[in-house]
Amino acid sequence: MDDAELDMFIVENLADLDATAKRIYGVERRVWGDLADALSSAAKKSGWIGDFDHDDDIVMLPKDWISRGERQAWFDVSWGPDDTGDGVGNEPWFELSRYCGVGGGRLCIWLNWKGVSAKAWKPLVRSAATELQAMGFELDRRATPYTDCTLDLATVARGLEDNNLDEALNAARDGFERTVKASVLLGKLLQKARSA
Repeated sequence: MDDAELDMFIVENLADLDATAKRIYGVERRVWGDLADALSSAAKKSGWIGDFDHDDDIVMLPKDWISRGERQAWFDVSWGPDDTGDGVGNEPWFELSRYCGVGGGRLCIWLNWKGVSAKAWKPLVRSAATELQAMGFELDRRATPYTDCTLDLATVARGLEDNNLDEALNAARDGFERTVKASVLLGKLLQKARSA
């Protein structure tokens, strides 16, 4: 289908497309809220803390990463590498596409930190790249560690049909477990980088 035919199809079906877009927003809120709850539960079982907001960011960290009442490092759930979230170019438009790995979208758990320079951090983390890969973590082009926790599209669809997303969220729980294991090494690397 060329652009002219696609444009005609869009206009002819605009009412359905508008209703679909509105419904996608509701599904996104449902999936994100259930994801926040699943990660909150997993974090509590592991002795971690965080913010598990249904309408905002999901942030989690080991308790000992707090110093002087502030987070020194943390993990958050966000889009895949090189995804600006703008929905332009090869990026998906809908957040739901990112949650479910559609249109090039991905959902990942990312390490973030304060008080560490890129000059000190990059050589340290790159020297540990093989060890991190064995734990299921990759480095983006800025040497920021992340692990993929993209949900399976078919499992999410079945979960929505059954009104139970528990099985669909296993990918996120697995990503969290990888994060807990990698946090020991990443915490040591951050301490070294702060001392450099």
